[in-house]
Amino acid sequence: MGWNNILKDEISFEIVKTAITLSKKLKTKTIVEFVENKETEEKLKEITDDFYIQGYLHSKAIPFEELKKFKI
Repeated sequence: MGWNNILKDEISFEIVKTAITLSKKLKTKTIVEFVENKETEEKLKEITDDFYIQGYLHSKAIPFEELKKFKI
């Protein structure tokens, strides 16, 4: 069991849900890692849509030098 297996494991989903809820109560931004497919993103949206995601769904890991080319 891994906490990032929220699609198949209810306990993992509840752990992530609790972390996101705590983050919101503390008025901090939430970054969710290991979002590798649309299904995981949709499952997270059952909790809230107020989070940032990191994972292969949007981009593979890139070197810092390549990242600096983006206008952020």
